Amino acid sequence: TETIDRYVVQFSFQPEENSFVQYIDSREVDRGTYQLKKDNVYYLAGDMQNIELTLNKENSFDIVIEKLNNDKPIHLVNTSLIPGYSSTAFDDVEEYKELIKES
Repeated sequence: TETIDRYVVQFSFQPEENSFVQYIDSREVDRGTYQLKKDNVYYLAGDMQNIELTLNKENSFDIVIEKLNNDKPIHLVNTSLIPGYSSTAFDDVEEYKELIKES
């Protein structure tokens, strides 16, 4: 979880299924599967985007979301080993999905 400007960015990983869900402000913006490529480097294949990330020794990682942080890495820290999900329905999810669409 990381707060950027006014947005909260979260990922939830389900190891048993090798799946993930990405949220921005509790809105689901992407979901898909992940696989280990090599030592702590993971490839996330989502419905909206593909991401390669490197998990560091603190169990955190950096990602870049152009529209949120001007191409600066966003540092995400593991807050729990139990996957969490948001189930609240929002009527503005498409606006949040636009934040991760590649230009």
